[in-house]
Amino acid sequence: MRALFLLACVSAIAGCAAVNRVEPGSGSRLDVEGRTYDEVWRAAVKVVGQRLSISAGTNKQRGEIQAEGGGSRFLPGQVVGVFIKPANTPSDHYVVEVVSHTRGSVPLTGKNWEQTVIDGLKAELKL
Repeated sequence: MRALFLLACVSAIAGCAAVNRVEPGSGSRLDVEGRTYDEVWRAAVKVVGQRLSISAGTNKQRGEIQAEGGGSRFLPGQVVGVFIKPANTPSDHYVVEVVSHTRGSVPLTGKNWEQTVIDGLKAELKL
């Protein structure tokens, strides 16, 4: 019984650390036309930086912003990824995808940052 309890504790701790990076493919999207890549990148960094903590993995060349937000001692925070496609390439059209997940494997409700970041980008880019 004691070994089972220890295994459950270790699994819970490992699960909390499992989601530190967000991948594209399942988020909310915003189409941006009439802006340069640098304008879209600056707007994304500004909007995300005002609301969340930008973390390791952020890379302008890849068009990727990784961020963290919320959370407390007892509740997991959110991890957020912002992906700009095509990355660092002149284009007439960019797609910005925002993906938000609760950190860890415990299915607790948390703030979904997708629409908040999309709305911030629309305001910043005057779309």
